[in-house]
Amino acid sequence: MKRLLILLSLAAASLYAVDAPTPYDLIRPTWPATWDTTIFSTYIPNPTKKNPVPTNKTPAAFSPGAYIPDTLNQAYLDAMNMRISKIRVNQAGYLTEDAVRPFYYIGSATTFSVVDLTGKELATGTLTSTGQTTASNWTIIAGTDAATNDQKRYTVSTTGPSGTVMVGDLPQSLPTDQRLRVKVGTEVSADFIISDKVYSMVRDATLKFMGIARSGNS
Repeated sequence: MKRLLILLSLAAASLYAVDAPTPYDLIRPTWPATWDTTIFSTYIPNPTKKNPVPTNKTPAAFSPGAYIPDTLNQAYLDAMNMRISKIRVNQAGYLTEDAVRPFYYIGSATTFSVVDLTGKELATGTLTSTGQTTASNWTIIAGTDAATNDQKRYTVSTTGPSGTVMVGDLPQSLPTDQRLRVKVGTEVSADFIISDKVYSMVRDATLKFMGIARSGNS
């Protein structure tokens, strides 16, 4: 009887694990709408390393809006980071009760729209100047095995957007618990959500990160 109860408990736990929603899914990284195949031309590979940069310019798993695999080659992740967006949103998300939901844009545009992952426009708004300007640049020196003395795998640098910092306020009418993006001209932001569970999801994601960093994703 005791053994039967244990088996039933394990089966119930397994069923729950499959059917239960995962809060982390709403803030998991997703692929951008398009992939830039020219980015690897700016990489400077270490000639002493074997295959420091992937030969395939587009990752095999690429699918616009889909989840990015946890096992993705770091060179592809760095390729996405090389395209520094002009739009800066709170990627942890915004609370449903937030009276103001600000985001920032670098440039001269004065209007924006909010779209879903399919590109459908859900709302529009205006941008106003903060009176501040900014500029940025970014260099990545990729490592290999931390146990080796020569850790450099490749180096890649980019210049980020510069200009006037504009601020916008996300409309209160936007849907909740759904991935959204801000669009200004042809520029599209990273995903964000509006939810009363924002910070619990950040907690879950942080715990997952710390668990993996401890001794591998096992």
